[in-house]
Amino acid sequence: MTTLNLNTNQWKVHLHFSGDKWTTSTKRVSETLSVYSYSQGTAFTLEADSLPLDHQQFESLLENKAQAPLNTKLTGHYCYVRVLSTTSKEDLEPSRERKQKQLKSEEYIKPASQIIVEVHCDRLRSFPLFYFESEQELWLSDDLLYLVDKLCKRQQVKLDQQGLLSLWRSAQLVSGTDTVWKDIKQTQASDLLRWTDGQFICQKGELYIHHEDETMTVETLKRNLKDAARLFTQRLIKYAQGKQIVVPLSGGFDSRLVLTALAEAQYPHLLAFTYGRHYSGEVKMSEKIAKTLNVPWHFVQYTPQKWKSWQQGQSYQALFNKARRTSVLAHIQDPMAIDELVQKGLIQKDSVIACGHSGDVHAGSLIDQKSLNAELSSKGYIELLSKKYFRFQAGIPLPNSAQNCEALNSKLKAKLGQELSQAFDQKLSSNQRLNKREDLIDELERWFAHERCSKYLLASMRAYELFGLRWWLPLWDNAFTQVWMTVPLKYRGRFATYHEFVNEYFEEVSQSSAPQASVRSPRPKTIHPLKRLLLKSKLIQTLRFRTQHPFAWYALIPLHRHLASQQPQEHINVHLIQEEIKWWHDYSKNTH
Repeated sequence: MTTLNLNTNQWKVHLHFSGDKWTTSTKRVSETLSVYSYSQGTAFTLEADSLPLDHQQFESLLENKAQAPLNTKLTGHYCYVRVLSTTSKEDLEPSRERKQKQLKSEEYIKPASQIIVEVHCDRLRSFPLFYFESEQELWLSDDLLYLVDKLCKRQQVKLDQQGLLSLWRSAQLVSGTDTVWKDIKQTQASDLLRWTDGQFICQKGELYIHHEDETMTVETLKRNLKDAARLFTQRLIKYAQGKQIVVPLSGGFDSRLVLTALAEAQYPHLLAFTYGRHYSGEVKMSEKIAKTLNVPWHFVQYTPQKWKSWQQGQSYQALFNKARRTSVLAHIQDPMAIDELVQKGLIQKDSVIACGHSGDVHAGSLIDQKSLNAELSSKGYIELLSKKYFRFQAGIPLPNSAQNCEALNSKLKAKLGQELSQAFDQKLSSNQRLNKREDLIDELERWFAHERCSKYLLASMRAYELFGLRWWLPLWDNAFTQVWMTVPLKYRGRFATYHEFVNEYFEEVSQSSAPQASVRSPRPKTIHPLKRLLLKSKLIQTLRFRTQHPFAWYALIPLHRHLASQQPQEHINVHLIQEEIKWWHDYSKNTH
């Protein structure tokens, strides 16, 4: 744990960083200027042959006042915080009373005449920070619950119903800079956040905006993607430093691309694994991919009994506690498999988990019929976003809330409108309409990257740290994302070009044909009337869904609660989020 406390005549600044992952340094630049630096994670400059930056190299990039966010110069997963403290000459010689106070308490506040705090986030905000500002104080921490504990004792914060509603309606996250606690804010992906004596200035970095090259050919795109794959693999290998690299392998194309690139590089310490039920088509596909690439592969069977047992264990509770500290729902999909493989010694300590998030998004997975039919306006965008990622249509009220549900829904939709990017606003005409379909899709993909990916999916990455592991997202390397930023809409959406590239690359490396998904046999056209009637029963539908789901994770939910849901097919998060809302209310009662 690291803390720093500074004050001026008007302001007190409190910094708190938990855990042992932070690298810190203090530098006296001049007689009156001190610089305190804090960094976590790993970054590379954009040069192809660059090595991972150390803490001192971060500092060297910011010798003077930062003019632009670091993510315009770097790629990787990192957070960098710098505090510049100017001390008046009168304070250079502390009084006897002040010296005695400093000796007695670690909470001694160092005097300053001016304080500047800079927070640099990478493009995915891999390590979120939280902050609270009152009339006289600034609090900054990587632990939301630490701030809540400190501020609740002073009656300065309380649960935010709108933040809870965002968590409830999305079943995952709180959008924008808000959290589930009123007035406690969170940093955003790609931001440079600068605080100077009570004034916040936010400078945006990469906004995930396309600049389509309409002259691009399919051959050029595939060549560029292969070059990018080789480059992100070089960086991943440098980051791993000879340790085992583990790829969670599905039957899809993203993880297949990551494993293919590593196999081509002939990295010697590779492992792939797949989880789920043994009869899943993805399991069989993944096994074939790994064996064809000559990569060791392990399968972790998911059963209802295993989920129930794991739910009672320490890892499950630690997973949710870690997510709560970042104001997001825990991502449960693969930690149980990771836990089992670590316990069996198949995944070694300090290994790197290299996941395939989110190559499909770059390639256009969000471009579905809804996005192609949405009205080209800010209103049309909000309605599209609400249908795809928020459960407004369900009409289910927020648990433990006495406030009017419709009024809260309207406020949340208005808030989503306020969070539109500046780039989107600039493209709106005087009547709030867009000229190009690409502009609406750009905003939808930006929201996914800066909200769902940077908050919810990154929570699954940070969960690996519970098991002593590191992690990396190769498909978010600058080399790969920048290729897609130039791809015309006609080559995105239905994945044809991306899938062709991955399969061709796989065949080139493996010298074998790419595996094809099995085609399901069609259902019989005639169904007995009695069977048709039974299949309409909600009980039968729920039981079938619970027993046939490829991850078997509905065993976490009691049957009576599952039957009470609107639809048997509701995602597991819709059930888990109910417990989270209750947990936050109980926590609030206990802290006040």
